[in-house]
Amino acid sequence: MDELGGVMDNVIADAAAISVFGDAEAAIAAEIATAGAVDVAAVAALMTPVFGLLGTEHLIATIVAMTTNLFETGQLAAIHAGQAAAAYGSAAAYTATDTGQETVFDSVALNL
Repeated sequence: MDELGGVMDNVIADAAAISVFGDAEAAIAAEIATAGAVDVAAVAALMTPVFGLLGTEHLIATIVAMTTNLFETGQLAAIHAGQAAAAYGSAAAYTATDTGQETVFDSVALNL
């Protein structure tokens, strides 16, 4: 029964569509990872002469913020990559189940 008390029947899983979802999640993960890929050390080296000694606190705060952003975008990319992997795994499982059931059905001889 589903959450409304009814019986769930005629559930269809489209493995191809699930794989397309996996492709989309993988693309999103790659885009997020690329967008978040900032070379913090290189940016710090470029910013140090601009801020000088008087802007050290601001520079440190900026580097901390950039490092945190890099970590968090990496985490977000990993979540989307995980969704892609789960979708691909589900699609493979549904396909394997369907193939197995097809083999069973094909082996049944009908005596009409």
